[in-house]
Amino acid sequence: MRHLHALAPADAPKRSRELLEEIIDRHGSAGDMVRTMAHSPALLEGYLGFSCAMKRVKLPRPLSEKISLAVQEWIGCDHCLAAHTEAGRAAGLSETDIALAREGTATDRR
Repeated sequence: MRHLHALAPADAPKRSRELLEEIIDRHGSAGDMVRTMAHSPALLEGYLGFSCAMKRVKLPRPLSEKISLAVQEWIGCDHCLAAHTEAGRAAGLSETDIALAREGTATDRR
């Protein structure tokens, strides 16, 4: 049972509202996980900074998307899972790769 619920930008603290509006402007929407983090501007800002830093990591994009798929399946955010499924396809993952990643496994040893 959730104790915190996802916030709409209008209901979020000022800094979180600004961050959510930026996300929505860039991506069209923000997932429940991110909107729930908006209760704490420091948490949301920290997560977004971490997410940005992870994009600069030297992991191959297909592997990064496999990890994201496994995490989003575990978290249960349908919006984020759909976004990473499309990103995985764009990175060259097959439907089998995507299905296995969602199960937390792969044919690739990494």
